[in-house]
Amino acid sequence: LIVSKFSRSKGMGGLLLTAMEDYFKSIGCEYIQIDVFAYNETAKKFYYKNNYEDRLVTLFKKIK
Repeated sequence: LIVSKFSRSKGMGGLLLTAMEDYFKSIGCEYIQIDVFAYNETAKKFYYKNNYEDRLVTLFKKIK
């Protein structure tokens, strides 16, 4: 889910998220998993505000 920087803070992300969740509910999905880069605090705050929770932390190290 990517919202252009020109459309952020105008409710577009919330509308897209609701549409996505409604669609998944309509086809019988019970869970949604979303990946967010750890440094993307804006996205994490958005998802937390919409009742998403941390479930798994993936650690990463570049070795070359």
